[in-house]
Order: sequence, then structure tokens, then C-alpha cells
Amino acid sequence: MKKFFLIPAALTALFCTNAGAAEIRPFAGFSINYSEFDGDSESMEFVEDTLASFTVSGGLRFNRYFSAEAFYQKSGREDKINTGYYLISTGTPVSIESKVRFDAFGIDLKGYVPTSIDRLTVFGVIGLAQYKFKETLIMTELLSGQSLSEKGSEKNTGYRFGVGAEFRLTDNWSLNVAGRYVKLNNGSDDVVDDLSEVSFGVKYTF
Repeated sequence: MKKFFLIPAALTALFCTNAGAAEIRPFAGFSINYSEFDGDSESMEFVEDTLASFTVSGGLRFNRYFSAEAFYQKSGREDKINTGYYLISTGTPVSIESKVRFDAFGIDLKGYVPTSIDRLTVFGVIGLAQYKFKETLIMTELLSGQSLSEKGSEKNTGYRFGVGAEFRLTDNWSLNVAGRYVKLNNGSDDVVDDLSEVSFGVKYTF
């Protein structure tokens, strides 16, 4: 399955126009994320549905209210062993081990709102990304030790929506926390439908 998306260059020009005379500042960020995904209930029974990941990002802060950033996200691999299953044909007990991980890249647009607390802002974010999930299932006969494995992957466009807060430590360094929901544009054969994430990050503005 191949899906493609385009980010219009005119979008950047729009933000630059809105920035007016404000100084445009580049930034780089790093965050740790905890993702929980949901999908086909029968298939999800065999896989670990909570993954930790990291994100590296870079972008432009156009003014105090708007920014745009590109990012790359990569998760670790999570394994899950399922027991209590039997082959229908022979009644032999088997275990089913799953291994799953994902990566993603895309762009986020953020809108900031200052608060009454000095150095603290809240923000909303919308984005578009390409997600790729890789899954491996290994079925092992517990009596003989023989195993059979199957690998699969699914690639989908994800629509990202989130809210968060950012606290500026200095003129350059800031900390942020965000919650995010990702709706995947998946097909009938795909397992994962959506993700919910919490992230904790640090950002350096040049």
C-alpha cells in the first residue's frame, strides 16, 4: 500500500507573511514519547499496544504565535508472548510471540497562546505524517519446539492533533509536554487504526 502527501510550499509563505516584522528563529528539539495504539480487536490481542519512542525535530518559529516543524519519530521494539493457545488440527499447545515497532516522519504546525504565568505558553498542533509499522509473529509448538514466523508491515498517512504547554527556561532553552491523537488513513487489511501519545521534550531556539 502506498500513500503520498504533499505539503504546499505556499503554506510557509503564508506564515512568513503573518509574521510581519517579527524575527524568524530556527529551532531544534528532542522528545521521548509513549504511544498506545488501537485497531483490529482480534489482531491486537497478540501484540503489545504500548510503545516508547523518540522524536528529533527542527523548524522555524515565525513569531510568538506560530511555528512549523519537520520531525522523525522512531520507536523501540516491543515483544509479547501469548500462551494458552492450541492447534485446531492436533490440539498441540503453542505460544505466539509478537514483535512490533514503528517509525514516522512528517510536519506539524503549532499555534501558541501566552498565559498569565511568566515564560509559560500553551499550544495546539495539527500535522500530517507517514507511519510505518513492522510486525513479526512467531508461533512455536511447545512440545516439539518447532516454530513458524511471519513478517508484515503497513504504511499509512496519519492525521495528527494535539495540545500541550511549553515553559521557557532561558531565551534559548525550553521544556514542553504534549498529548496527541493520530488518526491513520488505513485500509481494510491493516491492524492499527489510531494512536494516542504523550510526549516530554526539550527545545533549543537559535
